[in-house]
Amino acid sequence: MGIICSISSIVYKPERPDMKYSRSQTQSKVHAQPELAFENQTLTSFAGLVIFQKFFAAMQLKKTLQACFAHMPGGKIFGRSTLFIQLIVHLLLV
Repeated sequence: MGIICSISSIVYKPERPDMKYSRSQTQSKVHAQPELAFENQTLTSFAGLVIFQKFFAAMQLKKTLQACFAHMPGGKIFGRSTLFIQLIVHLLLV
């Protein structure tokens, strides 16, 4: 990103280099891959639901389902998207 300076109708715009850098001129950091270790744990079903809750939030599942059911009339108590998510969670728990 260049800096543009204007002094009495003279505009200075620094130029970018025209050539590309070679691989030998480029340095990058190397990161080691983490080692995964699994422990024998007893988790409740609630712990699994928290993982799915974060996953659904990252996918914006509720917003997507609301757009899918926008043409249908809303439910009396729960919206159609909420009921659909409840069905998905039920299938995951079974």
